[in-house]
Amino acid sequence: MRPPTDDLRRPLPGNAPRELEALRAALDGRLTALETALADPAQSDSIEGLMIELARVATAEADAAAARACLDVQSKLQEQSATLRETEQALQAERAATMTLRRDLDRLRSAFEAECGSVTQLRRDLEGARSASRGDRDAATHAAGAAAKFQEDFNALQSAATARIADLEEASGRLTAELEAVKHAALAAEAEARARYDYARDEAARRIRDLELEVEERNREVRKRGERIAALEAAPRPAAPPPSDDRPVRRAKRLAFPEAVQVSIDDGAAVLVDLSTCGAQVLSPRALKPNRVMRVQLGGGEHPIVCNGSVIWARLEPADGSLMYRAGMAFTTVNEAEVLAFLTKHAVEQ
Repeated sequence: MRPPTDDLRRPLPGNAPRELEALRAALDGRLTALETALADPAQSDSIEGLMIELARVATAEADAAAARACLDVQSKLQEQSATLRETEQALQAERAATMTLRRDLDRLRSAFEAECGSVTQLRRDLEGARSASRGDRDAATHAAGAAAKFQEDFNALQSAATARIADLEEASGRLTAELEAVKHAALAAEAEARARYDYARDEAARRIRDLELEVEERNREVRKRGERIAALEAAPRPAAPPPSDDRPVRRAKRLAFPEAVQVSIDDGAAVLVDLSTCGAQVLSPRALKPNRVMRVQLGGGEHPIVCNGSVIWARLEPADGSLMYRAGMAFTTVNEAEVLAFLTKHAVEQ
């Protein structure tokens, strides 16, 4: 697997969102087909083939999701790179202006020093010529005033240049901070894309493992049922007709219920199909596996009837638009008098 930074450098397809939606639809279709096959294995040619196709589609969907995330990150990085380029160009222009101002300031400083030398010479000449004539004194005074004005202008220019340099240095610091913030944001976006890619792969692998375990459990149940049916077919047939399936022969008369009766199995809701003093048949949304002892509660109120029963057989079948587990249970501990009273109140003979 290439690192996310390599994915950002390679061009990504512009139709990645449409491909991702198509892959997700295909994944849902494969899951539906697999669930249908699990519900009725006899109607499916190859559950393993469906599993392999589902794994391929899940992997393609994870790759497409990662590609879409990388495309978003690449777009953001391109926008941020353009902003960085503009910022760096502005910073270079400001630095060039600063260098120009510094060169001008150096030239003015040199001119000022030359003018100071001239003023000093003028003052010496003024002292020498003061006794010569009043007109010469006036000229020297004018020259001294001009030198003072030049000094004032130079000081003002030097202050403006110093303030400009300080502003440019402050702007340079702000631009540097903004550049660091953009770099951190790009690194965070890259880390987020990597995490989303890893999560998508892990989620697909987990879903495939769960489906493989369910298929393996279903195959074991189908093999066990086939072995029991083969053993029954190979055994000598009794005078009476054998049962229609692999369920054990009932030891007591079974009674059904005209309306749905809710019962509790290990604190989970279920529907009672039929009942006798030896066992019961139930429909449960939860998995009921054979050879498992469970607690069955009949009725409610202050005095419910509680029995312990072992699951003899179980199968998954559709019921009212959903999948339910139909199971036959044999009671291991039961109060027959209370069960008979319950049957008298709720059931009809079947």
